[in-house]
Amino acid sequence: MTAPLALLLLAGLQAAPAAQTSDVAVLLTRRVDLPRTTAGDIVQAVAAAVEAEKVGVLPAAKLKAAKLAEPDTCAGKKDCVLALGKKLGVAVVVGVQVGSVASSSAPIALYVGALRVSDGASLADLSAEVQRDKLKAIDGVGEFARRLREALAAPAAVAATTPEPKAEPKPEPAATTTAPEHKPATTQPATTTTTTTETTKVVLAIPPPPPPIETGVPPEALGTHREAGVPSHSAGYAMVGVAAVTAAAAVGCLIAGMVLKKDLDGYDVGGVHKVDLTRAEADRRVRTVNILLTTSLVTGIVAAGSGTTAAIVW
Repeated sequence: MTAPLALLLLAGLQAAPAAQTSDVAVLLTRRVDLPRTTAGDIVQAVAAAVEAEKVGVLPAAKLKAAKLAEPDTCAGKKDCVLALGKKLGVAVVVGVQVGSVASSSAPIALYVGALRVSDGASLADLSAEVQRDKLKAIDGVGEFARRLREALAAPAAVAATTPEPKAEPKPEPAATTTAPEHKPATTQPATTTTTTTETTKVVLAIPPPPPPIETGVPPEALGTHREAGVPSHSAGYAMVGVAAVTAAAAVGCLIAGMVLKKDLDGYDVGGVHKVDLTRAEADRRVRTVNILLTTSLVTGIVAAGSGTTAAIVW
């Protein structure tokens, strides 16, 4: 190969762009009270932010070629989203969930979560409110994409910093020595050394146990101070305590549930029933109220049962 041709190949290799991390699918996994076109604009903005961080995003052509059902039918369920990722053959699925109230001027609730398809681990997430006039520049999406890139690069960085095992030094061969020439020893008087080892025995004297104390009371009578014929009320006291605690818990849960329920009752304006909560907040509030009222009912039943048991065992 001639020198000019080798220089051209070397320059081409140096000018080649860095390879991107690939296998990330950006999907609309939940849509509530929002047009599909508006939701699609938000998904495109998220995908553009991820691509800007040199993370390879599955092209739209491959998504259409897969002929999957609409991803928003998953309603944000993790198992459904991971199943879509396996069908697409990607390593990570970025699920985009959007929702809005009926008012066309209210902000859009947005949640973006990146899940690793192999084990379902969460790599990065984002919760935000999007103004309808800023669908192309959503606050926080760039930071989400950066954290996703760092999470994808973390295993490679750990592998690069792992030190290689050091080879153990091989033992050097033992040096050979030449036995000195034996010379006859001169005659000297023999000396005998005697060593005496003394053995010391240690005997531990363990005193016998003390004799039992004479009390004059039969063994079966020890440990009881209750007069004969007088029943014990310990079980009754315990059940009364349980009944009091559970009754207090039932009343507390009932009061808390009724207070939170007032925010869900809303009000009527011009024949339209309105609630000053977003859909996500309303869903959370409903779940909380249901839990409190159910807890109140269960603890009330336990309190009634404990009170009845206390009356029986008294």
